[in-house]
Amino acid sequence: MSAKSKGTSREYAVKKRYEKQGYYCTRASMSLGVWDLFCCRSDDGVFIQVKSTQWPRTEEDGEIKEFIKKYMPQGCRFICERYRSKRGWDIRTYDKAS
Repeated sequence: MSAKSKGTSREYAVKKRYEKQGYYCTRASMSLGVWDLFCCRSDDGVFIQVKSTQWPRTEEDGEIKEFIKKYMPQGCRFICERYRSKRGWDIRTYDKAS
């Protein structure tokens, strides 16, 4: 399985999980940007970066924080979900203030 197809399958797994919780989700297909998924429902909005093995690199982490500071609407959250074989999903939440 290529890195691209592995990443895409992880994104669809996260998307499906949020849809089961009542969120409407959209994927930034061919994404090389800050977020891979945006999921929303009437009481919440979540920007999600999906990683297959590692947390975001320092440069990418800085881009996420800049996006949050400049563009993320009030009332939304930004999280990074990382999948690790035999361990499952880890979640890192970013604060608007960070």
